[in-house]
Amino acid sequence: MKLDARMSIGIGEKEYDAKKISESNGSAFIRSGELFETLKKQKISLAINSGNIQIDEELNLMLRLAMTFVESWLPQSAEFFLIAIENPTLSQEELGQKLGINQAAVSRRRKRAQFDLLMDFDRHFREKIKTLTV
Repeated sequence: MKLDARMSIGIGEKEYDAKKISESNGSAFIRSGELFETLKKQKISLAINSGNIQIDEELNLMLRLAMTFVESWLPQSAEFFLIAIENPTLSQEELGQKLGINQAAVSRRRKRAQFDLLMDFDRHFREKIKTLTV
């Protein structure tokens, strides 16, 4: 079964905070909505709109590259990734116990999921986002 999910992230001000997010307003919501309308046509599932075209180009390129790994994951890779990021201090042996597999299988899943590369991406991406919100 092929799932189809899209998400747009708007960065900006939150000018009106309603109980329902669909009733809130501000530049973050406007940017997210405008971008979301274009995702299907662009055939991408995740993108960001900060209002800074140059930074958005860089961040969206990074997201598209990262998503090429994620979209090719088997369920086992996705399961490993989730357990590993929820339990960052666990050893491979301990992760294996949670997953019901041995340490060697954990190592293979980690490699197939491109875990280290995606964690480096996450750190870099978060630093870039901080520059937008300072």
